[in-house]
Amino acid sequence: MIGNRFPIEIGNAENFNKKALSESKITMIRLEDMFNFLSEELTSITVKEKENSITREYICILRIRFWQQAIWEHIKRSCSWSIYSSNREKLDSIILHRVIWDTKKDEELVKKNVVWDLKKGEEILKKNMEEHQKMDMAMLPSIDIRDQYIVYPQSAPIIQLVHNLDTEIGNGFMLYPNDAERGEWNDLELLRLYDWGQVHMTWCPEKKNKCVEQSIKKLISGLNTYIEQENPNIYSMSLNYNETPERYRNWINENAK
Repeated sequence: MIGNRFPIEIGNAENFNKKALSESKITMIRLEDMFNFLSEELTSITVKEKENSITREYICILRIRFWQQAIWEHIKRSCSWSIYSSNREKLDSIILHRVIWDTKKDEELVKKNVVWDLKKGEEILKKNMEEHQKMDMAMLPSIDIRDQYIVYPQSAPIIQLVHNLDTEIGNGFMLYPNDAERGEWNDLELLRLYDWGQVHMTWCPEKKNKCVEQSIKKLISGLNTYIEQENPNIYSMSLNYNETPERYRNWINENAK
């Protein structure tokens, strides 16, 4: 009987080992890891509209993330928009999940409380206890998260904007050289899941697709409008992670020591 053993890996090296790499000691990289976790590791959301309603599960069917230069604004931040639905293509009621990280605020805080040790090649905290406490508070990034459940037919305008984007990307799309000196965003990520598979692409300002980017802008504009509107309260919403954000944060900080 085969025991509960890990598979044996064989390679052409005389010494073949496995090890877990330590987390980066650079504070902003650790904060970015936390932003990435909060924006992409939410596997599903379960909802009960009323106490006696049937529980429905919603999965991520669309994610748009962009970094540093926010669209239309001269501030530094990282933003993630996700749409959760009970069906990948036949959308009705939806959940909007927005994660915004104020990177400029955290960069300024880190600069005040951290110095760079050139000899060791790592960040070290200043000895001042008050600054140390501020640094501990900053170990969670300055993030704003908002979740909004929108029932059908109130969600119809958002669904139409998603379908408009689908017409641009559903059969794949090309990226072309961008001659502009400065783009409206740094790395842009687009993930769209369909019944047949998914379209997933990330590109930097050196590339562009004007039609796709216009559809993304219109969709984000609509999402910003709808997530700020008041919607009727529902009974419960459960955010389902494979690992809780608190434990992931503790792992990052512990593994960076």
